Amino acid sequence: MNDELTPSERAALRARIVGGAHDIKPVGAHRNAWIAGSVAAAMVVAIAGGVAVTSTLSAPEIATTPSPSATVTAAPVPVPTPTATPTPTQEPVVLPRGSAPFDGACDNAIDGADLDAAAGMKMGRVGPDWIDSAATVRGGIECLWYSSEEYSAAFVEVGVFPDGQQPTNPALVQDPGCRDNYGRLLCIRQGAAEGMTAWVRVSSVHGDVVSAGADRVLDAVLSRVSRYPVGVAATALPTWWSAPDCARLAEVIDAESLSLPDVTVEKVDATSGRDGACRIDAPSEDIYASWSATMSVIGGGAVNVPSIIAAGGQRTDVAGAAEAYWVSWHDGIDGGGSEVLAVSDGENLLLVDVPFNLLPAGGDLPRATTIAQKVLPLL
Repeated sequence: MNDELTPSERAALRARIVGGAHDIKPVGAHRNAWIAGSVAAAMVVAIAGGVAVTSTLSAPEIATTPSPSATVTAAPVPVPTPTATPTPTQEPVVLPRGSAPFDGACDNAIDGADLDAAAGMKMGRVGPDWIDSAATVRGGIECLWYSSEEYSAAFVEVGVFPDGQQPTNPALVQDPGCRDNYGRLLCIRQGAAEGMTAWVRVSSVHGDVVSAGADRVLDAVLSRVSRYPVGVAATALPTWWSAPDCARLAEVIDAESLSLPDVTVEKVDATSGRDGACRIDAPSEDIYASWSATMSVIGGGAVNVPSIIAAGGQRTDVAGAAEAYWVSWHDGIDGGGSEVLAVSDGENLLLVDVPFNLLPAGGDLPRATTIAQKVLPLL
């Protein structure tokens, strides 16, 4: 302290310094350090300004109202709240199940007037009311129209598939051109649009319109591709069924289980469009006793089960299957067609196609069910 201060002045100065320090009320965990630092700072200020303090203390006292000491509150230091680092999640891989162009509807592929003009006569669509999974899993569609007023006088066939996808019917990919077809002219055309390849076959007894008609059908189909989502081929999975060898099927199909006198099993010609299809045949000299069915497998084919239900498929029981439906396949040509047992495990499709026959009604579904139950363990 300043040596010029008297003992009494020193005592008064000390009291004021200590008293001022005691009026400071810091908060928080550093209160003691704050007080010690405040006292030390006040002491330094007091010593450095000794002359001023001496002058102040030596001056006559002026009555003053002591000002309240300001309370200094230390601002709380924010403590960051730890946040959990989100674990990166991988989006599930969605594998396409296969979808057909034209929203799966043949009527969207071409206008009826273009068909009639191409064949030179009135045409009507034939085939099942449900969507053929064999084409859908390849991202394609196959459509067939026949002459509706003159029996088998003309037909128009259209297949549209993504580039590089083999159509289910090899007849569609014959070399383009025109040729004689049992007394009728047959013209084949091929073209592409929007990543899709189209095959067109037009045949008619009116040969003078067929060549130009085939061009007209192809142009009409290609012009409509962009109006709908293009077809997408399904991603093949290890869980897809493969058709059993027909010889293996012959080992498990017996005449007794089908209530027939004799049964043969043979591979169906590839032109049927069904890979690995097998025909189960029970021939007889008596036309009323003959019976047959065709078995085929479509890996990933369950994609079109909803269309089978929508077409009136009746639910039925098949041991070992997730679901099964008995549905009609009317060809629309001469009233013929077949009944089909469609059997699925939720991913694949097994079809047992039974043509309309002359056996007493009621025997087809039990036989088809027996065939399906013997085939399923082989898939």
